[in-house]
This record gives sequence, structure tokens and C-alpha cells, in this order.
Amino acid sequence: MTQHLLNPMMLKRAIIRDEQYLHAVAILNQSWSLLDDMGSIQFLHDRDIIFARALQKAGLIKGKYDLFDYKQVSEMIQKNPSWYSGSSGMELLRPFQED
Repeated sequence: MTQHLLNPMMLKRAIIRDEQYLHAVAILNQSWSLLDDMGSIQFLHDRDIIFARALQKAGLIKGKYDLFDYKQVSEMIQKNPSWYSGSSGMELLRPFQED
């Protein structure tokens, strides 16, 4: 996969490790314990998926699942359906939908 640069706002979020960055890392690593401990997450948003995808595309975090592979994304949703309901689930599947 070709690596890409993060936009300036995403880069800033990654450097300061803000809440959106932590959500994106949790998505990529499928590790919710840090967020549960912080009490910072009730559900994921489409912006969290977009950020996770950008971090993976930039080569900063590989993650347990390739967000650019339909089979892996589908498996990820099946394992944690409650986390990916609503806009986050739609955003995960958006790259694979035909126009």
C-alpha cells in the first residue's frame, strides 16, 4: 500500500493524541480497554473511521484489520456489531459501494 501524508489537522490530533486519535487507534487495534477506562466512548462516529483509515493509509498504524479490504472490514463489523452501528458502519463500507 502506498503511504500518504496526513492533513495538518489529523497530524496535530496524532501528535497530541486527542480523543479522536484514541478512537481511531482503538478501531485499528480492536482494543477498547483504554477507551473504556477513560469513559470517553459511547459509540463510534464516521469521523473516527475516516481518521483510522487515514492513519493506516499513512503507514502510521498497521492495525489488526486492513480497512481497505472488504473481507477484513466485514469480519471486523461481524465481531463487534454494536460498535459499528449507524454512521461508523456505513463509513467502513463506503469505499466498497458502487456509485
